[in-house]
Amino acid sequence: MRSHAPLEAAPLARPTAASAPGRRKPLGALAVVALAALAGCTLDLGHLDVVTTHEVDPTTLVPPATLGPPVRAQSCVWVVTVVPVTSLPNLGAAVDRALAERHADALYDMHVRYTIVYLPPGIGRACYVAEGRTP
Repeated sequence: MRSHAPLEAAPLARPTAASAPGRRKPLGALAVVALAALAGCTLDLGHLDVVTTHEVDPTTLVPPATLGPPVRAQSCVWVVTVVPVTSLPNLGAAVDRALAERHADALYDMHVRYTIVYLPPGIGRACYVAEGRTP
């Protein structure tokens, strides 16, 4: 049978003001606030081959051989925590803005996203984003 030497306790380090329980460095708290300020997310809601809010002849909605650069428009709402304080966003309004910018009747290869960005103290902006291409 082996004999074991008695265990000795290691001396404890004395806490300093910066490492004392309940105290944190102000720089760490500022970093947490800065990251929270940039909090947000983007949800990809889908893809549509062609979309319009105008009354058009469906036979004219065949995608042309060449499309222009992407156009992006959005419709947004301001929120406090989760309560909207302006009118709700509208995907149709976002599409209308994109069409008006290019004086077009339809968007092709359209991607729909919903984005939310929050700033302290709980004020945020949520938007439907429509991005597509026009002839």
